[in-house]
Amino acid sequence: MKLMNRDDFRIISIITLKDINDAVKNKNVLSVIISALFMIVLYRFMPLITAEDGPPALLVYDANNPTTMALLEDSPVVDLYTYESEEQMLYYLSNGEQPELGILIPDGFDQAVDSGGVLELQGYMLHFFTDEDVFEIQQYMQEEFEYLFGRPVLISIEKIHLQPETHGITILASMGFSFVILMVGMISTPYMMLEEKQNKTLDAILVSPASSLHIIVAKALAGLVYTLIIYGTGLFLFRSLIVHWGLTPTRDTMSTCLSPSGNRSGHSHMLPSVPSLSAATPT
Repeated sequence: MKLMNRDDFRIISIITLKDINDAVKNKNVLSVIISALFMIVLYRFMPLITAEDGPPALLVYDANNPTTMALLEDSPVVDLYTYESEEQMLYYLSNGEQPELGILIPDGFDQAVDSGGVLELQGYMLHFFTDEDVFEIQQYMQEEFEYLFGRPVLISIEKIHLQPETHGITILASMGFSFVILMVGMISTPYMMLEEKQNKTLDAILVSPASSLHIIVAKALAGLVYTLIIYGTGLFLFRSLIVHWGLTPTRDTMSTCLSPSGNRSGHSHMLPSVPSLSAATPT
């Protein structure tokens, strides 16, 4: 097979630049690009759009403190969910899409309330929430706990990362990325080819030194440019979710190419069905 030389690359680059410029003037291609951008933004802010008004969720694992739990259950300003173990509480917390606080109430906390002094609790929140979100819910819960227990309460917040088995906002993120790769990459290139044929400019290219291979490669590169631009926009919007930046582009490309279902998670494998937060014990 003959390798490409400098002239081949020059011809491909000229056609690619022309296609990049023409794509913005093509109504069909432009509609694809705008739709892809809209879907990325929609997937990013879907949790905020669908959020319900109400008190913040408090996910609690209580070692053995009946008095404390009775006070929390009677509180009208806390949406309380209790769990049978710390691991279960953290598991459900990692599936959240809204700012939620997980609290570990250790054994002997009831006695600590009676003994006086500042009460200390360990809290958990997901890593992608902003410091403002963390501070707001931390202050809210500290004030409510102080009101309930009649003593100052200090909640130390530890940020936890999403686990491979989680679902929720990671599915929305990966659906957005897959949509961009499939929609822009696969639809924009045929539209550009169709416009060339309708405008008779394809015939002019075919009688030029450009071969069919040059044209196909150039069209693919032009589509790739717009795909990367929108993909970069998606990475920027979902940047708070990303931990391993070096693996993200490879994972998204492979999952889009290899997974036929379109139901992709934010990780490298398909996820089992996971019960929602309502499967916990609301009180």
